[in-house]
Amino acid sequence: PGGNYCLFVPSKYDPLVPTPLVVALHGGGPGGKDGKLVTGNGQEAMNFYQDLAEEWGWVVVCPSALVAGWGSKENEPLVDGVVEEMRMLFNVDEARVYLTGHSMGGYGTWAWAPKRPELWAACAPCAGGGGPIGVDPVALPTYIYHGTDDNICGVGQDRDAAKSFAGIKKADFVYTEVDRIGHGFPDWVRRDIFTFFAGRMNDQGKKRAVAPVSSFA
Repeated sequence: PGGNYCLFVPSKYDPLVPTPLVVALHGGGPGGKDGKLVTGNGQEAMNFYQDLAEEWGWVVVCPSALVAGWGSKENEPLVDGVVEEMRMLFNVDEARVYLTGHSMGGYGTWAWAPKRPELWAACAPCAGGGGPIGVDPVALPTYIYHGTDDNICGVGQDRDAAKSFAGIKKADFVYTEVDRIGHGFPDWVRRDIFTFFAGRMNDQGKKRAVAPVSSFA
């Protein structure tokens, strides 16, 4: 109850063709005198992804958090419900469901990646923190982005996460740290993330996936 999301369906979407899905978590935080309001929403977050979704022909959904932050238990039925609704309404390629988010959404990506590891083909936490607890970069390809001079969400946690991944044999990850960008989200980084996603499919614990898996099957 009270949940909503912002949805983008590309002009080339064909219901007969399994299509990748990106779940993107917005930034923001707690607001209001009692801290129970949520600043940020899915509509604002979609500005980061709509152009690339049209270019790649992917469906993108940006839910609006019920409470801040994204890792809160109250948001679990919302995220699960949104993913399930996308799988029912659209021909989603279940081998290519991706998770990303910026700022509070970056924290949320680190939180949600290990909660549903069987779901995601890859994830991209951006300008957040809280990882990599529970994230296996061998099984779940991970793209980490952060600005060196970010004074809103410091770079330290993401930098440490990248260092820990670097010590894992066969880890599939990218760490991108950018100077003089602050808490921003550069266009070339967004594009790099979609390119990273495009090369990863979810094998769901079986033989490496080489073909789409339709949610309509």
